[in-house]
Amino acid sequence: MFVNKDHPLVSIIIPAYNAGRYVYSTLHSVLNQTWQNLGVIVVNDGSTGRSMEICQQFDDPRITYVEQENGGCATARNAGIRHAHGKYLGFIDADDTWMPEKIAGHMLQFAKDPDLGLVYSFSSLMDDAGAWKRNTLLSQTPHNKVCRQ
Repeated sequence: MFVNKDHPLVSIIIPAYNAGRYVYSTLHSVLNQTWQNLGVIVVNDGSTGRSMEICQQFDDPRITYVEQENGGCATARNAGIRHAHGKYLGFIDADDTWMPEKIAGHMLQFAKDPDLGLVYSFSSLMDDAGAWKRNTLLSQTPHNKVCRQ
């Protein structure tokens, strides 16, 4: 694994609650980003299934595991933030996957405009078989072009 220390660290937070069906693909998509200077925080939000057992198959020093009682997705994200060390934060749900250049594309936008406070992208909705359904913007507001600090 090549990590360019000149690239800022990005902390990726994955709240996981009974996500055993999807979490392997999620973690795989995060760890295989072209932007490799990552810290990944997987927050087990009181899962009763195999979510953490599946995650722990990855032998990668960039991953930190946090255990907590079930408190919901927002509580799990906040726990992840408390364990984050990156200059930037990224959030992905345990049943989502990212294209390999997602983080690099976002970091390019930050490099172009240091006053940006938030960068996001379109999402592709897939069915359970992994077939594309449609692209969507989760926020269809008039102010969705640039968010400044």
